[in-house]
Amino acid sequence: MRAFILKGIGLLVSVAAFGAAMLLIVLTVQRIEVRPRTDDAYLQADLVHMAPDVSGRIIELNVSDNQFVHRGDVLFRIDPVPFELRVEQAQATVRGLEAKLAVTTDQVAAQTTNADNATRGIAAAQAQLTLASSTLNRLEPLLPHGYVTAEQVDQARKIRRFG
Repeated sequence: MRAFILKGIGLLVSVAAFGAAMLLIVLTVQRIEVRPRTDDAYLQADLVHMAPDVSGRIIELNVSDNQFVHRGDVLFRIDPVPFELRVEQAQATVRGLEAKLAVTTDQVAAQTTNADNATRGIAAAQAQLTLASSTLNRLEPLLPHGYVTAEQVDQARKIRRFG
């Protein structure tokens, strides 16, 4: 019976040693998976390089290292002051150009009025020339007969020539 007990104890020790070895192997594999170690290893990580559409000074950072983010999350804020100043400058330029356009429109209106006045002046001058020519044509035949003086004819010629 003693041999039987010794065999049972030997078998129990063998099973326990095998179980302990298996447990040690499982724990070792698990540790290697969680915290790998090696002298010649390369590690790759998922990195996302990003750049904004505009550049500027970051005034607020809303994420931390290795934080999980979703699409649409605000990651950072860029200082809006330089962009606001550019908008104000562009608006001032537009207002200046609008004022210049108003002045130019007034100048064009004044020039148009001057041109209309000049056109009316031309018509009046042509009417005066026609009148002076017809007056001269009437007076010249009367001069030889003494019905008009030479001075009157000369004055009619002068009016016709110089208006």
